[in-house]
This record gives sequence, structure tokens and C-alpha cells, in this order.
Amino acid sequence: MGNSKLLFNKKSLVVDPDLAVLIGLSESMILQQMHYWLQINEEAKRNLYDGYFWTFNSYIDWQKQFPFFSVKTIQRAINNLESLKLVISSNYNKMKIDRTKWYRIDYDALETLSNSPFGQIGPSNRTEWLNHLDNLTKAVPEITTEITTKINKEINKGISKENSMSFKTFTKKNPEAISSNDVNLAIMYYLASYKSYTGKIHPNLKESQWESVTGKILYVKGEYNHEKYMELDELEKIVDKHFVTEYENCDFNILHFVNGDIMKNRFYEECC
Repeated sequence: MGNSKLLFNKKSLVVDPDLAVLIGLSESMILQQMHYWLQINEEAKRNLYDGYFWTFNSYIDWQKQFPFFSVKTIQRAINNLESLKLVISSNYNKMKIDRTKWYRIDYDALETLSNSPFGQIGPSNRTEWLNHLDNLTKAVPEITTEITTKINKEINKGISKENSMSFKTFTKKNPEAISSNDVNLAIMYYLASYKSYTGKIHPNLKESQWESVTGKILYVKGEYNHEKYMELDELEKIVDKHFVTEYENCDFNILHFVNGDIMKNRFYEECC
């Protein structure tokens, strides 16, 4: 039998061709690796939170498992998996300053994907895919008034946090979510700048989205992916720069600002 140092008998990274066609090569490989670690954690009965097993890693640590991908490619692929609702992210770190993300796979959404009518899920039909997922989770038709009322109460209790709301409403409903007055001032400054530059009031966000914004608005990724806490005057500088920067397909939603590399790029342009 022939042999080569480039071919191994031990367990190696794998990719399912059908899955790669549906969501992309890097996304499918990372999803498979997440599944691998989730199985290990489930067998070890560890990292169980809110009824699910989770795995966690920084983008740099994920990149160590995929040395042929750049950190930026890893980040983009994971963001795509999150936007497709195939991967759910959260934070169960003991220290609030630790921003390492935790991940689990939505296996129901993945099963739907395997039976989906889409030949490939990409930017052009992502909205259709998400609508397809939403349609599959709609309440069943009324059976009896008593049963339907009970079902609706449970559904409303489960999705109440996902109703869109203004930042003002969010802060009244979740005063504990604002870790400091600086966070509140930072978001208010961004929303005021949005209105000044666009002439419109910033659109409402879901409660979970506002929670994400409050946790990220004053943190910018620095060298080796470490996060730096910004002062308010620094935040104001990068917000001002942000609104006069020309982007492709950017509506200046605050979610776009706190996710990806926008904050980091504007920070190093204005504050370094």
C-alpha cells in the first residue's frame, strides 16, 4: 500500500459535499467541527446551559483548527452560519469582560436545510430561506378554543422578547442591561447621529439585538483579537467618521456598526 506524509490514518477534518454546495465550503467545514466538539461535550456532560450543550472558541482559536483559513475567513463563515440561523451564539463566560462567544447548532434548522427547496443558500436568496424557516415555525390552526388559547400563551411567552422596540422602551424594560451610564450615552449618541445624517429615526430592534448592542458598543477589537474598552470621546470620533464613510450596501443600522470590522477600522483611523 502506498503512503505519504500528507495523508493521515488518524481523524481529520471532513466536509460533506452536499452541505458545502448548500452553504459554502468554509461554512460547512466549521459547522462539522462545531458538531464534533458538541458531541464531545455532550458525552462528557459539560457546557450544558439552558437545555443545550455548547462549545466556545475565539476566532483565533478556531483558526488554529483550520490553518488554511484566515481569521477573517473564519469570522465571516461563522457570521454567515449565525445569519442563516444554523448556529446560535451566546455568552456563558464567568467574567463579563470575557467576550469569547459560545456556539450551538440548531439541528432543527439544519434538518430543514437538508430538505429545503433551495439549491444553495447565499446572499441572493437568504431572505427566502429565513422566511421559509419562519413559516415552518408558525402556530398550527385552531383545534379547540381551550387548547389554542393555551398554545398561544406559551408562544407569546416564548417570543415576547423578540418583539421589536425602541431603545428607550428597551431601557425601561431592561434597566439592568445597561452596565454603565457611558453605554447609555454611547448608544444615544449613535442614534442621534443616525437621525442627523439620515433624517430618519433609527428603526426598532428586537430585545436580543439591543442586548447585543449594549454589550459591544464600547468595545473594539485590538491586536490579537483582544478587546479594548473605549472612552466616550473615542466613540464619538469613530461614530462621526462612520457616518461620512462610503460603504457598499450599508444602511447605517447600529447592528452593522457593532458587528464585523467597522468599529475597529474607524477606531484605528481616528484614535491611533
